[in-house]
Amino acid sequence: DMQEVSFSNRTVIFNGGLATATLDADNQGGTVNVPPNKRVENIVVTGTPSSGNYEFFFRNFNTSNGQDTGTLTVTGDGGKNTNSLTSTQPQNGNSPSLVITVP
Repeated sequence: DMQEVSFSNRTVIFNGGLATATLDADNQGGTVNVPPNKRVENIVVTGTPSSGNYEFFFRNFNTSNGQDTGTLTVTGDGGKNTNSLTSTQPQNGNSPSLVITVP
């Protein structure tokens, strides 16, 4: 059962109601919230996620120049494990995926 957290679907409840993934920061519009000139979007998973693979990616919705560079960072296990990738995507293009396996 694949579900996606995004601007239009900010909260996903899964694992029989034991876990929730929420887009709790979505920096769009005129204000850029992290100097120097970076936008940060944040998805937090709380509760107990079910075992399996979780895929993370970002999509470029920049309409001003057609392509944009972003960094995707996934941190798990209370900050013990971190995976990161930086990628330049065309307008409406997805980054490569980071896949995390929950045992």
